[in-house]
Amino acid sequence: MTVNLTWENSGVAPFHFGWIPTLRITGSDASETVLSLDISIQDILLSRPVLAEQELGSITPQTTDYVPYAGIINHVGPRI
Repeated sequence: MTVNLTWENSGVAPFHFGWIPTLRITGSDASETVLSLDISIQDILLSRPVLAEQELGSITPQTTDYVPYAGIINHVGPRI
């Protein structure tokens, strides 16, 4: 199975940090898989959509009842 996601920055400024675009798949059996997408958020410029194609392969959920979520993970640690 392949999932295609179109990302677009509809804000007023580009992304300045290296946050990680991800796909999370949650199954009704409480299983969860998080995949980092092969795109850089800093390449998503204003009004220029970027296509992310993610092959799920063997990661297909064990249940047929699942929900995909797209999001951004901020891996920046706490400031000291």
